[in-house]
Amino acid sequence: MKKVLLVAFVFICIVGCSFGGKTAVEGQAVFSDKGKEWSAEYIYDHKLYQERKTNWVRLGPKSIKITPEQLKYITVELQTGEGDTVTGNVKAMVNKLDDKDNTVSFLVGTLNDRTYKEDVFKMRIIYKNEEEVLNLKLAENK
Repeated sequence: MKKVLLVAFVFICIVGCSFGGKTAVEGQAVFSDKGKEWSAEYIYDHKLYQERKTNWVRLGPKSIKITPEQLKYITVELQTGEGDTVTGNVKAMVNKLDDKDNTVSFLVGTLNDRTYKEDVFKMRIIYKNEEEVLNLKLAENK
């Protein structure tokens, strides 16, 4: 009887753990946050990830007008919940300025093999020695 209970317990644990409650992103998902000086979005696109292993990040400053010259002063660090990190200077990355929205978008290498709706990405933005940390979450999980 003890063996049957043990086998049943192990089976329930294995089945329960394999359905860890996380929902994989299959299409596109926008993880975002707004801070005192910056707003940021990590735009995960499953198709783009499969093709190029990259995804877009969009930054919007609240108190400055962003110009091509200022990009060299912006450094970002994007960290997954597991601690994997990518760091770089925005000017050195493939980027697009949007004057209308006062934002800059740039490509980053994707760190996760899978991205889940429940994931939280920590983004540290450094601009001229001033630093702000944002926690990017899917809108429905805020």
